[in-house]
Amino acid sequence: MDAKRDGLVPRSVPAELLRGFLKSQYARDDGAGVLPGFEHIEGPTSPAGAAPTCPKTCKICIQHYRPTDWQQCDWLRYASVWDDDQAVKAILSASEKAKVCFDQVAGVLKRSGNSIARRWKKKSVSARAALLREATLELEDQPRAAQGLIYQPEQEDVATWKRNHESWLLPYLDIDGLSRNPSRLLLLLHYRTHHTLQDWFAHDCLHLKCAFSEGLVMIAYNPHCVVVHENRYGDLREWESVAAHRGDIVGFPRAMATFEAQERLAVVLKTVVDLLHGNEAPLGNDH
Repeated sequence: MDAKRDGLVPRSVPAELLRGFLKSQYARDDGAGVLPGFEHIEGPTSPAGAAPTCPKTCKICIQHYRPTDWQQCDWLRYASVWDDDQAVKAILSASEKAKVCFDQVAGVLKRSGNSIARRWKKKSVSARAALLREATLELEDQPRAAQGLIYQPEQEDVATWKRNHESWLLPYLDIDGLSRNPSRLLLLLHYRTHHTLQDWFAHDCLHLKCAFSEGLVMIAYNPHCVVVHENRYGDLREWESVAAHRGDIVGFPRAMATFEAQERLAVVLKTVVDLLHGNEAPLGNDH
């Protein structure tokens, strides 16, 4: 079995830690069952609550939490540990801010969408790139997704790693791609404002797979899970095997990163629309 190929450990894990991982992945706890592998390694400082009881080899839970083996690496440790109150507040803050931003964007597009689209399309590639740079410092010039194949976070200092955190939340967006193809931004605005945050959760969560497993983003720990569907979207609840493996709930570490990614995208799109809407003569209404 190739653990790195199968996604059980990140590619950047040193050889000695990989050997330890392979040696321990089928470990048994005195014959009583498979030894759980998703606790927070600092133990007593962790908030109350049971971590997943799946083995380290569970291909679902390993996408929601970082196994204890991974946490031996500095860049794969959790950046912070949050109690339930902190976790609930963080989720609520991110989801509410994203919703408010998308609602505001939808309102502007309803009144002046055609005019905004014409303005964006009329700009040159360099002018579109300049506007995007004015709107956000979080987008890279080139796709982050491709850089992830060679990026090594352990070679950076902590300050640089933290600065890069924001751009890794949206690895599929880059200034070059958005400025060269004006339709990409317009499609983003249309589909993101015509569908709910929960409609997009699976997409946004999937795009964090590399960043989560490679230590490219700062991840907060809480042992619980987050509801990611329907009216209870964002609720914190205890881990439960069937619901977690069915996808109704997602472990807090991966879920929180996804909520943060949705918030950042909403802020970026709102800022771009505000610049297009306000930097020139009044748009008026399209109708």
